[in-house]
Amino acid sequence: LFGIIAILLSFIVIPGVIALVAGIIALFKISKSNGVFVGKWKAITGIILACFSFFIASSIFSAFSDLPLDEFQPTKTLEAAEENISFNKTNQIGFGNSAKAQVMAKDFAQEIQSLRKILIEGKDTAILSTSGGKFLTHCEIHSGSCAFIVHVPKLRKYTDEAKELMTDLAWFVASKTLLNNGFNPGTKLAIGVHGSISYDSIRTGLLDDKTTMEQAMGVDTEDNKDYLRLNPFFPDSDNLNHSGN
Repeated sequence: LFGIIAILLSFIVIPGVIALVAGIIALFKISKSNGVFVGKWKAITGIILACFSFFIASSIFSAFSDLPLDEFQPTKTLEAAEENISFNKTNQIGFGNSAKAQVMAKDFAQEIQSLRKILIEGKDTAILSTSGGKFLTHCEIHSGSCAFIVHVPKLRKYTDEAKELMTDLAWFVASKTLLNNGFNPGTKLAIGVHGSISYDSIRTGLLDDKTTMEQAMGVDTEDNKDYLRLNPFFPDSDNLNHSGN
């Protein structure tokens, strides 16, 4: 019985171990019983099934162990960028992988904070947060792509509607910033709206010549919280292109 269970649940080793031990004990007792106990071939079948389940389990574990680690975790470049926006260590609000990216990140941070005061909060308030109330932003520029990740202070206290509006604002400001800096429509674009602990939303798509808020809200992009989708925008490589085109 345990041999059959071991095959069906090959990814769980315990049934296979039980089947193997039980089969060996049964076989030993049968051989010493002088014909009192029967079921020799059942015991052997259980041992064979147990061994076969171990083979299947090892194949499964081997397949998963061969998968690259970056399938399950952020790139080192992305981790470094996230660290930049986690805490307000200096007065710097814009970070990036080039001088141009840093300037763009600063412009993005200033504009989105101004728009937030107008469209969401309505007035300037003193906010105690790890970012010191600043919209700390990292901009990552590579050949054919650009990404912005931004720390939004006290994002967890926003309503669902306000969070959705913040994502639209981030996309609008990112698109406007790229167009103002000579990026061409069709450039791959990503924005990550980050709270104190994790991303609330991540949006990826292509840069278009849409610079109005209404158009940004209606743009057809992929929007979810899967932070690993940012990995392609933050490659661990020294072969970079910071020109923006």
